[in-house]
Amino acid sequence: VRAALTSMTSEAAALRLASAITWLTTALFFAAVLLVAIVIPIHAQDALTFGEWSRLISQHWHFHVPAATPQEYGRPLFYVLQGWLWGLLGFSDVSGRLLSGVFSVVLLVGLVLLVRDRAWGSLAGLLAALALIATPVYGAQAVSGLTDIPAAAPPR
Repeated sequence: VRAALTSMTSEAAALRLASAITWLTTALFFAAVLLVAIVIPIHAQDALTFGEWSRLISQHWHFHVPAATPQEYGRPLFYVLQGWLWGLLGFSDVSGRLLSGVFSVVLLVGLVLLVRDRAWGSLAGLLAALALIATPVYGAQAVSGLTDIPAAAPPR
């Protein structure tokens, strides 16, 4: 019985340590992403091109503008939200990139919530979080201002 209790205690301690390491690494990742979002302006050509629709939404407060293309209308969620944000706060690369970062956080949280109910329990959620933040495309596009799902979009 004592050996079983010691084994369970060491497993729980290992899981707590893995959890602390994972969430500390994730926090450091998003701190670096936040710094990039604040310091570096939008530089992706697609983000600048499609961001024009967001600027027009922020200026006119409606979606149908002559300059908008069918391709822009095909990606409304991010660009409309960005337009509303810019309409409220004024145009800013930083706010657009931070909005993009919010979508990246939602992806991470959704993935962790999806897999943590698996057989491995919370360890599966930890491994999923580490796998996502270790994906180079996710890191490169977490605050890019693009509508592509960061982990699914191939680099251009």
